[in-house]
Amino acid sequence: MTLKKPTHVNALGKLANGKNANDYVNGIAQGVTVKWKDNQDPDVSQANPNLKGYIEVSYATDDPTQPIKDILEVKLPTYSATLTHTSYETTVGTPFGNSDARRGNYFTHDYPVQGESSPVKAFWSSRNYFYAGRENAATTIGRVEDTIGVFFPDEAGNQDYQDKRRQLLPIIFDVKPQAPRLTANQFQGKAGTKPEITVNNLPTAAQLTAGLTVKVQLKDAAGTVVAEKTVAAGTESTTFAEADYRNPVTLGQQLTANVVVSGTYQKTEKTDTGTRQVPTAYSLVSDNSNSEQVTPQKPTFDTATVTSTSRTLRGTLGGFNATNKVVKVHLNDEKNTVLSSENNGGVTINNDGTWTATLPENVKLRQSVAKNGETTTPPAITVENTVAGGAVSTISDNKTVEMGDYSVTRTVAGSKHIDITVPHDAKRVELRFHNNQETGDKVNSIVLVRGTDGWHTEATRTDSATVTNANGYVGTITSTPSTANPSENNIRIALNEQAERQNFIIKEENANGDNTESYVSGLGLRVYNQPEAGQEPSATGKWKVVGVTNTAPTINVKGDTGKDATHRKVYDSGTTLTADLLKDLVTVTDAEDSVTPDENKPFGTGNVKIISQIPAANGTGTTPAGLYEVTLAAVDSQGKEGSQVKVYVAVKEATPAAPTVTANPTDASVTVTPAAGMDEITLTYTPTGTNKPVDVVVKKNRHRMDSTKRT
Repeated sequence: MTLKKPTHVNALGKLANGKNANDYVNGIAQGVTVKWKDNQDPDVSQANPNLKGYIEVSYATDDPTQPIKDILEVKLPTYSATLTHTSYETTVGTPFGNSDARRGNYFTHDYPVQGESSPVKAFWSSRNYFYAGRENAATTIGRVEDTIGVFFPDEAGNQDYQDKRRQLLPIIFDVKPQAPRLTANQFQGKAGTKPEITVNNLPTAAQLTAGLTVKVQLKDAAGTVVAEKTVAAGTESTTFAEADYRNPVTLGQQLTANVVVSGTYQKTEKTDTGTRQVPTAYSLVSDNSNSEQVTPQKPTFDTATVTSTSRTLRGTLGGFNATNKVVKVHLNDEKNTVLSSENNGGVTINNDGTWTATLPENVKLRQSVAKNGETTTPPAITVENTVAGGAVSTISDNKTVEMGDYSVTRTVAGSKHIDITVPHDAKRVELRFHNNQETGDKVNSIVLVRGTDGWHTEATRTDSATVTNANGYVGTITSTPSTANPSENNIRIALNEQAERQNFIIKEENANGDNTESYVSGLGLRVYNQPEAGQEPSATGKWKVVGVTNTAPTINVKGDTGKDATHRKVYDSGTTLTADLLKDLVTVTDAEDSVTPDENKPFGTGNVKIISQIPAANGTGTTPAGLYEVTLAAVDSQGKEGSQVKVYVAVKEATPAAPTVTANPTDASVTVTPAAGMDEITLTYTPTGTNKPVDVVVKKNRHRMDSTKRT
C-alpha cells in the first residue's frame, strides 16, 4: 500500500484532504482496511509545520485476530493566520482606511515565505474577494461582521485558492455615533437641582438604519448614569427634563453626555458542518461629550466704570450661596494680585449677596484698553465664585479697566506753576493755554511724557501745526503720590517767565471746551496713551479745562492822612505828584499778588495808577502849588485795574528869598535890593519919635510906593 502524496498542506483547523484515512492511500484491495493509527485523526487545531499523520494499513489473514499491519507516515504541515485585531472601530463619517484583505495589515501568518513574494493570499469572503462587506466610508452607524479567507499554498508552494486550504478569520467592524455636545455653562448655578440640559449633535436620520434605537445618557466622572432618555431616530438635539434624572446634580460634579445606539448583527458561529449566521444584539457607545462641571453662579461687577485709580470694587455673587463660598478678585497690577474673602484677604461678602473689595495701598490697577508703553496690554480684571479649597469655581465676564480720571488745578493768570493730578499709569499728558504776551490767539501747548527717570517734555504732539510749542517755558517737574488716593500722582510743572527771549504769562480767560474733544480757552489738560513707534497718540479721555482767574485788586487810604480835605497831605513846593509818591497814602490788596510763599505768587508786580490829571508848571515837571483831589486806581501784577480811591493833597507855595539891605551912613539912607524874580516886597521901619512900625509895599513896575501905617 502506498500514499497518494507524501505531503498535504493544511490550514489551521482543517485537514485539506479530509479526515478519512482512505483518501490518503492508493488502491485499497479487498481484505485491506485503512485507518488512522489508534483511531486518532491528526490534530490540526494548532499550527505545526512538522505535523505528521500515521495511517495504519491492515491486511487480512486466515486468523482474523492476527492481521498483518503496516504503518504509513504522511506529512501534514499545518499553517495558521492570526488576526492583528479581532475588531475595528471608527466614528460615523470617518473612513476605516485600507480595506485590502492581504495588504491591510489585518493578519499575520506563519508560512515560511513572508512578504509580497509569499504564496499566501487572502480575500474578503463577503464581496468580490477583495473588498469587505462593510461600507469603508462609514457613513452609517452599526456593527458588521466580515471574514477574511486566508489561502495557503499547495505542497509545491504554489498559490492555491481551494477552500480546503482556507482559514476563515471573522472580524467585527463597528461604526459608533459621534460624540454629542453639551452647551457650555449649562450647569452653572444648578447644584441640588435636576436642570433642563440640552444635548446636541445626536445621530442624524441619514446615519441610522432601520431597527436601531438611540439612547442619550448623562454621566458623572465615575461613569454613573445621572440622567437617561431614549429619543426617536433622527432627533439631532434633545433636552433632559426633571423626570429623566435619577439624582440631582451636585456642586463640583463633572458631567458628560454620550449616545448609545443599539441593534442586531449577523454573527458567524462554527458548526460541525461549517458556520452559521446568528442574529446578535449589540450596543455602540459614542465618545464622551465635552465635560461640563456643576459650578457656582457667575459673579458680576457693578456697572460702574472701573479705572486705574479705583480703590474699591463692588459686585454681586450672582445668587451663589454655598455655606463654604469664597469670592476672589483677580487684579491686573504688575503682580497680578488676587484678593480673597478668606483670611481677611481684602474681599468682604455682604449679607445682601454682594461683595466689596478694597485694594491694599501698594496695589494699583492698570488700564487694560491699550498697551500704553507696556510690553503687552494689561489684562482685564475678573471676579471668581469658588468654595474653600478651590475645587470648583466660576469666573465672571472680563471687566475692562479704563484709564483713571485726571484733573488740572484751577490757576491764576501769570502763575509760576501748573498743578495737575493724573492716574499712576498715565504716561503722556498735554497742557494747553494762551500766553498774554503774544498777539493773536494761537494756542500754546506743553507735552510731557513719563520715562523711567521721571517726567520730561516731548516735542511730538497732536495738531502741531495749529499750536505753539511752549515746552521751553517748563522748568522743574515734580511728581508725588497723592495722599488722598495712592493710585494718583500730583504733578507740579514749574514755569519760566522767559524762554529764548520770549516772555510768558498765562492769560486770564474763562474755561471753554471742558469735557469735549476740542480745547478752546482756559487751562486745558488731556491724557493720552503712549503710542507705538510710528503711531499717533490716542486720547484716554476728553479735555479737562479750568478757567484762569484773576481777581481785580482793591485800593483804600491807609489812615487819616489824605482821606479828605480836612486831612490833606501837604507836600513842599517843587514836589512832583506821581503814582509812586501817592501810593504811600494807600493800601492795595490783591488776592493773587498777596499770597505766600513767593512761588505761589504770579509773575509781575502790582502798582497804583493816577486817574485824574495833574498840571505841571512852566514845563518844569513839578506840580504847581495848590490843592488837589487825586483819583488813584489799583493795578495788579497782570496789569488788571481794580477799584479807585480819591486822596486829598496840597502843594505849598514857594518861600521867597530875603532882599538885600545896604545902609548909607553918610545920609542915613538904606538901599533895598529884592531877590531876583520878586514882584513885590514889603519894607517895615519905625519913624523917629514914634514906636509904631510902618509897612511900605513896593510892587514891580510901580513908581509910587504905597505906605501903610500899622495901627
